[in-house]
Amino acid sequence: MRRLELVFALTLAVLLAPGCGSDDPKVDGPSDAGAEQVDQAIDTPGDIPVDVPPDAPPDTPGDTTFDTPPDSSADTTFDVPPDTTADATVDVDSSVDGSVDSTVDTTVDTTADSSADSTADSSVDSTFDLPPPDTTVDSSADSTADASLDSTADASLDSSVDSTTDADFSVDSEVDSNNDFGPPPDASTSFGLGVETLAGWYNPGNADGTRYAASFNNPVNVTIGPGGDIWVADFDNHIIRRITAAGVVTTVGTPSATFKWPFGIAFVGTTLYVETDVESTGAASQGALWRVDTTTGARTLVADQIGKARGLVPLSNGNIVLIYPDQHRIAIFDPGTTMSTPLAGTAGMAGYVNATGAAARFNNPYDGVIVTNGDLIVTDRGNHRLRRVTMAGVVTDFAGTGVASSTDGPVATATFNSPLALCRDSSDNIFVTDADGYVIRKITSAGVVSTVAGDGVPGVIDAVNPLQGRFYGLEGLDCSSNGLLLYVADGNRGDPLQYNRIRRVAFP
Repeated sequence: MRRLELVFALTLAVLLAPGCGSDDPKVDGPSDAGAEQVDQAIDTPGDIPVDVPPDAPPDTPGDTTFDTPPDSSADTTFDVPPDTTADATVDVDSSVDGSVDSTVDTTVDTTADSSADSTADSSVDSTFDLPPPDTTVDSSADSTADASLDSTADASLDSSVDSTTDADFSVDSEVDSNNDFGPPPDASTSFGLGVETLAGWYNPGNADGTRYAASFNNPVNVTIGPGGDIWVADFDNHIIRRITAAGVVTTVGTPSATFKWPFGIAFVGTTLYVETDVESTGAASQGALWRVDTTTGARTLVADQIGKARGLVPLSNGNIVLIYPDQHRIAIFDPGTTMSTPLAGTAGMAGYVNATGAAARFNNPYDGVIVTNGDLIVTDRGNHRLRRVTMAGVVTDFAGTGVASSTDGPVATATFNSPLALCRDSSDNIFVTDADGYVIRKITSAGVVSTVAGDGVPGVIDAVNPLQGRFYGLEGLDCSSNGLLLYVADGNRGDPLQYNRIRRVAFP
């Protein structure tokens, strides 16, 4: 009996000792507070969604997983942070939402989503959320209306593609996807300094009128006539247009089946000559040369099947230099005898060789001017140079190194990028369009090259500062005798784009 009493007493002492029993967390496992600490330690970004606290209810219907508590950084798949109102689907994640958010995302959207967004939030989603409203010119294409601007006409415009209608004037640099050019601004016949649109608008057409009310269809070349009017080869309308200095456009003559795709254009004295890329029958691209009456528009065929001489340069004796881009050669044409005499280069032989006559080589020579000493300066587009050609056929370099870029400096080190159209003022300063540089360059009589117009980006922008203006076609150019006024044929280069203007550049 004494032994049993001793055992009972020892057992009771053990049970009453500290650290034992159902209230001791070291025996029964962690308390609720301990569980919370463990959960938080596990719940790091990217964890598999199993570490939900016991007291955390599942997310509202629509989420594909359970919510974690708000984290200091975004989970891979969970809400950041939990919404105040249930979404139809998983809310804003660090990866792409499956579909549209049904309420305002508390940390990103500036307005409530009502349907699937077409562009992404800058800080979270990679798709499906509207950016903040535009406050300045866009740098990329809009796929929906700008929240604060595009619901009505934009005051100063997107520089890329809109899908809604804007009444742009400081305008899109590329073509809008839905002919979204809006009405042209009110026409004014008052001009100032810088780059301006003399006539034409985005859309192609064949309407006479003043400035923006007139329309062209890929104008490719211009020349200033004896009276100061600007004469335009309206290529895809197959006609010649006349523009006054105030921007009033009229059509000279009517389209016909025999006068197709005019390009080369020049006055020899008071006589206007025009080259068409197609021969007089309209059947083949063998080229023709025409004399055009500037009053009636009547055309007289001067020579047929002479090739596509897109560069016409008048000489003081009444002859015309013919420059053939596709044949890589230059010739002199006598309108009186209709005889053509080779000057430099050989048909079908592209290259780069300084030599005399047929031994010389060009690569897509395009336009030319005669300087004071009687030499011919030619743009050699494919060689990215300007070449000098004497009337004896001796060919040498005039400017450019052959590197395709638009670096200013002395003619020996300056570079050009597909030099195209040329004009010369009375002081022997030469202006040249740098077609693939999308700028206009000036070569002084002292041999220094500088960029005088264009920002180097293709498009259409009128600007008081010529260096902030924007061009696209740049296939035709002429200038006033003092060099303070340029006229540019700014068409579409044959691309299916909406560039159909004549531009004006005025310098102080």
